[in-house]
Amino acid sequence: MGSYTEGLFQLQSGVVKKFGVAEGLTSSRITSIFEVRSGMIWIGTQDHSFGRLRNGRMEFHHVTSDQVTTFFEDREGNMWV
Repeated sequence: MGSYTEGLFQLQSGVVKKFGVAEGLTSSRITSIFEVRSGMIWIGTQDHSFGRLRNGRMEFHHVTSDQVTTFFEDREGNMWV
C-alpha cells in the first residue's frame, strides 16, 4: 500500500514493513504502484521518479516530465511508464 505522506507499506506473512526515504524511496509521496507478472513491484513518486522493489531493495530512476501516475505491462512483458 502506498501513501501520500508516509511512503510504501508491504504486508508479508502477517508482518508490515515500511519503506520510506531512509529505505531508498526518493519521496514519501507515492503516486502509483504496479505489480508485474514476475512479482516485482513498480512505484511512482511525486518527485518525478519511478522505481522498483525487488528482493527487498529499492532501485529508482528520474524522469524529466511530470510525476509518474501509471504503469502498464504489455503481453510481451514490456513495462510502460
